[in-house]
Amino acid sequence: MMRAYIVTYFGRNGHIEKQDSIMSASDDDVIDAVGESDHAHVIEIKDGERLVARSPPWPTL
Repeated sequence: MMRAYIVTYFGRNGHIEKQDSIMSASDDDVIDAVGESDHAHVIEIKDGERLVARSPPWPTL
């Protein structure tokens, strides 16, 4: 079953630059597809309200 994921691209200032909707069969598939992006700043992938991935990841404290 295909799901609609929302991919958000953030700029250096933390504001949203753009959002895309990507249909994918699994979390791994959408992460692979977005992982090929050359976007220089933060990218988040969500399935509804669920955060699937964030690149770069949140810093650990």
